[in-house]
Amino acid sequence: MKINFDTIATVVFSGLVGYFVEKFAVPGNDTLKGIILVVIFSIMALLIKETLIYLANINNFENKITGDWIEVNLSLGTSNEPMNFAIGKFIYDKFNKKLKYLGFAFDDKGILLGEFRSNYIEADEKNMSITYLFDGFMHQGKFMHETGLGFIRFSPVSKGKYLLASGNFRGVGSDFQPVYHQMKRIPTEIMKKIIGNKSINTIEEMQLVIKEYRENNQNFYKK
Repeated sequence: MKINFDTIATVVFSGLVGYFVEKFAVPGNDTLKGIILVVIFSIMALLIKETLIYLANINNFENKITGDWIEVNLSLGTSNEPMNFAIGKFIYDKFNKKLKYLGFAFDDKGILLGEFRSNYIEADEKNMSITYLFDGFMHQGKFMHETGLGFIRFSPVSKGKYLLASGNFRGVGSDFQPVYHQMKRIPTEIMKKIIGNKSINTIEEMQLVIKEYRENNQNFYKK
């Protein structure tokens, strides 16, 4: 039986509001003070509720895959996809329970080719995988937009997080031919060493990480 922490948090929230209103209700006809107290206690109880929801989602599957990943194209020469590498980021909104995947694609020299972002993701914790729909925007002489479908399966957890994954995506613009890829989570140590930060925020930082991967991919987790 899976515990619904949102329901528990809601019950706790309602109970706290009722408790505070009953315990600290202002006697007589001082309506204004009573309203102020109810508002204050409601805000306090709401904060407690949101904290409980936040804590309940820390260890779920979506949260464990969040972070920066490097994606390597395994279908070069067998597909029309010009991408050699991509730097992607999984972002999980714990309160709204929404997972996003977005990133940028590069060629072998680190030149920017385009960008992509998910518009729908179905996460499957049991099978450690996600299926997603995406919009892609390629910059090859002229601006091109395509939509497509992607699938990623993550390897078993290591140190509380997923470090490796593999999958494929199919774009309508490429006749829906699959492009297979391998993915590695970018270690925090690598990002600190190269860009002096725990996360990647600019195209230039992505290009530095790709350069590091090309030169030292065998030791990507040993630095």
